[in-house]
Amino acid sequence: MDTESAVSLEQQATSLHRVAQLAVDPIPVEEALRRIAEEACLLTDASASAVAFLTESETKLRLAAVAGESVQDLRGTVFRVENSLMESAVRRGENAIPYYPLRPDPVMESLLGGERLRGAAVVPIQCDQRIWGALAVLNRRDGSRFDSSDVRLLQILASHIASLWRRRQLEQRNDRLRRELDVMYHAARSIGSSLNLNQVLEAVLDEVAAHLPHAFATLFLLTDERTHLFIAAEHGLQGEEREVMLAADEGLQAEVLRTGEPRLVNAADVEPGVEQFVPRLRILSALYAPVRSRTRTLGLLLVTSTSRNAYTEADLKLLNGVASLAGIAIENAMLYEDAHRRAEEATSIYELSQLVNSSLELNSVLNLVADSVLRLLQVDKFALMLYDSNEGVLRTKVSRGVDPVYFDRLRPARGQGIPGWVFEFQSPVYVLDVAADSRNAAAPLDKEGVVSVACVPLQVGMESMGVMLAMSSRRRLFTIAEMELLYTIANQAAVAIDNALRYEEERKKSEDLRQYFLRVARAIGSTVQQGEVPQLIANIAAEVLRADRAVYYAVEGGRIRMMAVSGMRIVPPLDEEETSSMAWVVKTGRPLLAYEASSDVRFRDDPFVQREGMASCLAVPIGGKQPTSLLAVYTLQPRKFSSHDAELLSTVAELVLET
Repeated sequence: MDTESAVSLEQQATSLHRVAQLAVDPIPVEEALRRIAEEACLLTDASASAVAFLTESETKLRLAAVAGESVQDLRGTVFRVENSLMESAVRRGENAIPYYPLRPDPVMESLLGGERLRGAAVVPIQCDQRIWGALAVLNRRDGSRFDSSDVRLLQILASHIASLWRRRQLEQRNDRLRRELDVMYHAARSIGSSLNLNQVLEAVLDEVAAHLPHAFATLFLLTDERTHLFIAAEHGLQGEEREVMLAADEGLQAEVLRTGEPRLVNAADVEPGVEQFVPRLRILSALYAPVRSRTRTLGLLLVTSTSRNAYTEADLKLLNGVASLAGIAIENAMLYEDAHRRAEEATSIYELSQLVNSSLELNSVLNLVADSVLRLLQVDKFALMLYDSNEGVLRTKVSRGVDPVYFDRLRPARGQGIPGWVFEFQSPVYVLDVAADSRNAAAPLDKEGVVSVACVPLQVGMESMGVMLAMSSRRRLFTIAEMELLYTIANQAAVAIDNALRYEEERKKSEDLRQYFLRVARAIGSTVQQGEVPQLIANIAAEVLRADRAVYYAVEGGRIRMMAVSGMRIVPPLDEEETSSMAWVVKTGRPLLAYEASSDVRFRDDPFVQREGMASCLAVPIGGKQPTSLLAVYTLQPRKFSSHDAELLSTVAELVLET
């Protein structure tokens, strides 16, 4: 062996010793690979060298290290195995010494700075009977081709690379396991440390956001009907994005919910079923993990990225672990809050029942009901409407969080608007998006900032007396339990309101009678002549019932004679046959209440309907089943007279006559 060869062998030994030392030195694997690539150039007198590893799909290679005097640093470049210089090495585990390769390799030639690829030596990197990648040297400096001795040297280097790569995988696995244990430990502590549902939800998202890169991360829960998923907690969403709901039977979320298996998506633009519900972000990667309790699926965790291949199977495993912890913690919090809520509701409803039934003052009852709904359903708007039978509309009696003037003008008839629909069909309803509901146009609630509403009828027995509305200024899904609670409050309220109205009616009737009796007594006390009594009765009747006309008739034999008219001096006599409306009262001995007198055949010859254009009439007999006189009042505007009005009119007339 000549001196030149001995030096060459000595250089080789020194180089290989340096490579062997790299396996035990505490330096990053990436740095060790770069140094081995440099040693490959020195040992084979190559212009460049490259180390590449197969990706997870095993159809592509990723450059991990390059070396050479003038090479371009293409580390991280991913290229297809097929038709590459390394194909035979990674596919079949063969060594290759191509000289002037027949097929160009654009990646290798780019590595050489565009210089033509004249020759190469390639060996596989393998361990545990598995090929992980390849080591290649390119273009010997003297222009000659590489030989078998170069291949043997490269095989030694490849074995060291395999050891380093194996070490790296073990380190990564240990790091991943350590990370998973750390995350799960902290997640278990933070997620399981509270029985407050909102705190649990926030803790889940905090753990996910802290350990997984994301454009946004969301925790969805299923609605009571299990038809949709709503956002219970989120990181990274803005404004109305937080109000998005997903169909539970469509897309990848449906598959995850159905199978209970997590899903990893690294090409969301080509993966069918990925929900792109955030227009401002182009989601390219996503992680789905089901949130399950001991017995059922509660929802799912969704983490997204705007980059391709942003997540790994380890990330998916981590998210799925957090989701498992979340499911148990959420169910525990739900059970605790449900028990707490039911106890609070039972107490509140009992207290409400005691309070509303202890008061017969209508405004006090209405205010108690309003305060209870706002507190128990945690809404920010409320209205209670009662039906006005005279006008045929619902009128607001109490409201919260809305403009009272607007709601006073909002007077829906039966079947009109959401309140009118509930009143007409006596059926509770909740509307997630009020503005989009076709019923809303007739009596718009959204103009007062109402986004979602729950509306229930107020009923006493089978009779509906009004409606109650719990409203929210943000998109709000009312659960079945909340609807049941609102209905329970409505039933309590209806009974209390009915009692208060009846009490108010009786109190008013009593007060009216007292006032009118005093009025009549004073009037009669100042009356000197008996002939003035009929006129007095007519005048008082018009005043008492706020009518436009009042007429007092005497019944003598078979004739009905007009005795006095309020506001008129001349009183012409009328025959029984000529006044069929009054004749009906005499024959039946019952009050006559006419809302539209002009269309009632009994008033075809009534002078105050036909000649003076009166719209409504109330006539009562005086003196029992065989009346001795009649008293009638008329109004120019349509008016629905009540039995209370008829009783009041009869009482006034009888008081005057008795006195």
